[in-house]
Amino acid sequence: MEKPPGDGLPVVKLGGRREVFFMAKNAPPGPGRRGAVRGRSQFIGPGGHPVKRDIRTGRILGVKADKIPFKGVRREK
Repeated sequence: MEKPPGDGLPVVKLGGRREVFFMAKNAPPGPGRRGAVRGRSQFIGPGGHPVKRDIRTGRILGVKADKIPFKGVRREK
């Protein structure tokens, strides 16, 4: 007797080919990141939104849509 495709895992047929999908899992419980994020700083932009910047290059990395500061990123004065 032949095994079913994907060894019993959910199989979805997409465009004539079979795809096997695995369920996503949460990371094991633990401390997560400890301390500050290195090489990054943040300041409040003209619109009042926090802006994240690379310390070495000065390149802007991201702007938050809400006005809550980034977690774990040092603030510029």
